[in-house]
Amino acid sequence: MCSSIVVDVVVDQMARDVDALLPLCSQVFPNFERDYLDRLRTVADPVLCRALFEQRLIGFKLGYRRGRCLFYSWLGGVDREFRGRGIAAELMARQHELLSCLGYQPVETRTRASNRAMLILNLQCSFEVSGYENNANGVAVVSLRKMLPGKEVGSGAEAVNHLDFAPRKVGASAVECSA
Repeated sequence: MCSSIVVDVVVDQMARDVDALLPLCSQVFPNFERDYLDRLRTVADPVLCRALFEQRLIGFKLGYRRGRCLFYSWLGGVDREFRGRGIAAELMARQHELLSCLGYQPVETRTRASNRAMLILNLQCSFEVSGYENNANGVAVVSLRKMLPGKEVGSGAEAVNHLDFAPRKVGASAVECSA
């Protein structure tokens, strides 16, 4: 049941837990290789939003700081069994809520042009297309950017502890994204 799905936020070292992410990444992304997550060892200020069902990871949205105030929303997905319940939108909303409090202004993301669901969600959540290219493997990739409202409160763990970032249940209907 969707009401028992909880979304929480972890930062810093807890957000770098490759072993916790690997099973879901392998299910969500065809031919996923563990090496892809090696980037987590060197990125600045990672933020991981997690969707949990009975303490099992069923969805996530992971990103990190690039530069002084730019956040790159790098990787995310939802278990096939739980799609269509607004989980991806809730993960994005939580991520953007925290990023605003951390003082990030733009958030950027990239997605394959063939990933219609992610493109549509990004556009519904006020992202604008900022670029298009074929990557090194010849796959069409769309870059998107969104400006976040500024509500700076503090740094990673400080903001998570200071604000209401306690785990929150996901509702049965899709989450509305705000500009």
